[in-house]
Amino acid sequence: MMFTLSGYFLLPVLLSLGMVIALWLYYTNRRPEVEKHPGEGKIYRCEHCGLVYAERRMYPVLECPRCRHPNPAIRR
Repeated sequence: MMFTLSGYFLLPVLLSLGMVIALWLYYTNRRPEVEKHPGEGKIYRCEHCGLVYAERRMYPVLECPRCRHPNPAIRR
């Protein structure tokens, strides 16, 4: 079987294109083991020291981890 000059050019281009499409499909459809949802929990801002922190537990008031000042949640 003889290849022409265009065959020697097209074969690597098509193989590379096929590899890129296969990798794109693989990484598009795979699911990470642990997904973190940014909407889980509440966000708190300390009124005393200004630290912003998030907590998954759903408490309306939570102590600041830095200064232990009680703070209400600013956003869910």
